[in-house]
Amino acid sequence: MFLGNKKGTNAPGDNAGPPLDPTWSGIAPYPTGIMDNAGDVIDGKLYVVGGLDASFNILGTGYVYDPNTDTWTAIANMPVPREKPGVAAVDGKLYVSGGWDFSGNPVAQTDVYDPGTNSWSSVSPNPHPAAAPGTAVDGSTIYFVGGCQDGGCTTSTNVVAYDTSSDTWSSVAGYPHNNAWEGCGGINGQIYCAGGTDGGATFSDGFAYNPGSDSWSPIADMPLDLWASAAGAPNGLLVLSSGVTNGFSTVTNEGVAYDPGSDSWAALPNAQFARYRAAGACGFYKVGGSSQGFSPSADSERLS
Repeated sequence: MFLGNKKGTNAPGDNAGPPLDPTWSGIAPYPTGIMDNAGDVIDGKLYVVGGLDASFNILGTGYVYDPNTDTWTAIANMPVPREKPGVAAVDGKLYVSGGWDFSGNPVAQTDVYDPGTNSWSSVSPNPHPAAAPGTAVDGSTIYFVGGCQDGGCTTSTNVVAYDTSSDTWSSVAGYPHNNAWEGCGGINGQIYCAGGTDGGATFSDGFAYNPGSDSWSPIADMPLDLWASAAGAPNGLLVLSSGVTNGFSTVTNEGVAYDPGSDSWAALPNAQFARYRAAGACGFYKVGGSSQGFSPSADSERLS
């Protein structure tokens, strides 16, 4: 598993075009210091599960955040504790697959949380489980892109698609290079991913996957290399905020947004907290993460 070794904060616009105009605001801190967590939004509420705490415990706990009351409430524990799983919301349910277990192995078991019953169930296991995959949704299908195949974060080009309507998995065209810790999102029937690392290199490139042709094509490069960011696809944009840049040296609060319509990136306002390995979700939320090394934080914020 990777560590950033230097805390830093970059000014917005140093590496990108005109900044977008939303603003960051703090929300109630997560109930515990956390990193390598993951989450998504269902019916306006943010669900965050798993992760690693300050005592190096891999967690099976989860919480739901209600923006109307600015409060976190515990939900039922996951069947399997996980560190940095892939998480996605489809049809009002939260799907969780992959992530490291206590032994540093990715978890094949795939579990589904139903907010209506506050309960978990299991579906077909992931044939290529990974930790820190890029995760995106197109319709009823969840895509898990790349990720760490073992405790040492051996990366791959594997891309697996899970059809929630038929409970079936399939392998699709591989990512153009080995990658993990990239940011992905589904926009208008395509999957967009950018950034990431393969352990020896860090990336500023990005690619779009077309399910119809089962193929990847390049998109404009990001203006900076970035990995372990909070990521999502709110309002038709691929958003990456914070993470590590300048190779493995700087934990940043910079963020960028990609517009598929113009194939271009724009700078986001700086986040309040320079963190990496935090949960990101449409909304746009950033929850937890670390400022350097393993120092899980409860700080949480939202980009309006």
